[in-house]
Parts: sequence; structure tokens; C-alpha cells
Amino acid sequence: AENAIGLTNGGQFLWFNRFTPAPADLPFDLDEVQVLFNSGAGTGVGDAVDIYIYTDADGNPANGATFVGSETGLTVQALDAFSTYALSPTIPITVAGDLLVMVVNRGSIAIGDFPAALDETASQGRSWVGFDAGAPADPPVLPATTMGTIDSFGLPGNWMIRANGAPSRIGHHIRNSRFGLCHRKRTLC
Repeated sequence: AENAIGLTNGGQFLWFNRFTPAPADLPFDLDEVQVLFNSGAGTGVGDAVDIYIYTDADGNPANGATFVGSETGLTVQALDAFSTYALSPTIPITVAGDLLVMVVNRGSIAIGDFPAALDETASQGRSWVGFDAGAPADPPVLPATTMGTIDSFGLPGNWMIRANGAPSRIGHHIRNSRFGLCHRKRTLC
């Protein structure tokens, strides 16, 4: 990642990628999230982070989204490499629309801390950031007081957040492939 983002005055905030799974890939169980944290950006191994998952049927997180699950009380596992977080239990994704995979820095909150790694290559316009006057709730309420794509704040790029899932067994639907949600490709891969 070429850049890392934080709040000017320090503090907790939320950053997330908006993925759009193909309807044919539904339902699936979201079972893993990967997040990259940069070294030299004020973030350290062991800093607290939470992960939240939302669905958004209309493709516009600025008017709200539906909270579907979380994994909280996590910590940064590595710097300059993806930290991998297993979601337990897995989070079933059953509705068409967007999947929002969100990270909140509960540690790394001082002035000069930049926990959100940003790839500045070919922005896809699907990476969002939000913040309120205080720390985000658990789970965060969408929309945040101030929220938009990271591009709308003059910082075009893609958050270094990935998500993986596996086919669900809901009703009589059974599929046998595993896939990942890749932000840069905006498709299932």
C-alpha cells in the first residue's frame, strides 16, 4: 500500500470496502476477512480492531445499510502483510446487493496514527470512510455523521481489505467452490 490514512486529531473511525457479489453466488457464508496494516504509520501489532459486516440492497451506504455480523476484540496481527481474521460463526449472506466489509480502529488512535492502508493504484470508487464526533458505536451506525468514498476526501484509492466466503447450504442450494471477494477486480475470483 502506498499510503495510510488516519484522523488529523487522532481517534477511532470506520473504513470499509463495498463488494457486489453476483446473484448466482448467493447464498454464501462469509468466513474470513483480511486487512493490511502498514509499518511506520503508528499502528502496532496488538492494537485493537473490530470488523463489521453489512448488506446494502440499494448500493448506497450513505443512506444506511443492514448490520449482519461482526468479529470484535481483535488485534493487528502483522505489519506490511495481511492480518487474517476467521469469522466464527460464519456470517450468512443471502440477499442480493452490496456487501460492506468494515474495520474500526479501536487502538491506534493518537495524533499521527494512520491505521487504514490505502492502495492508490486505479481507484475503484468503492472504498468508504466515516467518522463521528466520538468513537463509532458497536456496531457502527450507518451513515456516520461524516461519510463518503475515500476519493471524495481527495484521497483516491482502495482500502487493503479482502473477504472470503464459501457456498452455503440454505434450503436445497449446494455448491462446491470457494471464492474470494477481490476489491480491485470488483468481481468474485
